[in-house]
Amino acid sequence: MGVMLTMKENLKKRIVVGISGASGAPIAVEILRRLRADDGVEVHLIVTKSAVLTIESEAKLSVEEVEALADYSYDMADVGARPASGSYHMDAMIVVPCSMKTVAGIHSGYADNLLLRAADVMMKEHGQFCTTMSFPGHKESVVAEKWVKTIWQRKKVPVTVTAGIHYDNATKEMIQSVVEVTERMLQKVLDGQMETRKGVCENV
Repeated sequence: MGVMLTMKENLKKRIVVGISGASGAPIAVEILRRLRADDGVEVHLIVTKSAVLTIESEAKLSVEEVEALADYSYDMADVGARPASGSYHMDAMIVVPCSMKTVAGIHSGYADNLLLRAADVMMKEHGQFCTTMSFPGHKESVVAEKWVKTIWQRKKVPVTVTAGIHYDNATKEMIQSVVEVTERMLQKVLDGQMETRKGVCENV
């Protein structure tokens, strides 16, 4: 006998959100808050051990407070959890921020934890997949471009890498411009519109 779902449950879009240990935890928190406000979305959250530290230092929140923004949260070591199985359909996945270690695991198929397995399944099942990466320093764009081209060539799925930004003696206007760019990037992530064109990363 099959399982009957209510209309509301059946219509909900399942989205996996992965948070890894790169800088950019506040963006992940804001994405979770916006998804939480959408009654048509069911959020499945995976937080890495390193991400716990960045969440506490950058977002000034505990991991428990962040997990409360999701419908379901999972232990990184639980490789048998629902996001790791293609039989439990997920509609989309966002990894934000995506650390170098995580993007290397996605690139190589080294799925040794739940976040990487979920990403592997998402690409295999041809769901919507988006990663954002942050790099400290001043030459991060060189690394970002290399990774996005390599992943696109290997996986043939949309990939976007967002590099870090550093301003010396930032003015109020400069800070506001960063906020506006971040807002646009958040909306693109949520709309699933971040894409590469001919293997080249779209600037956001």
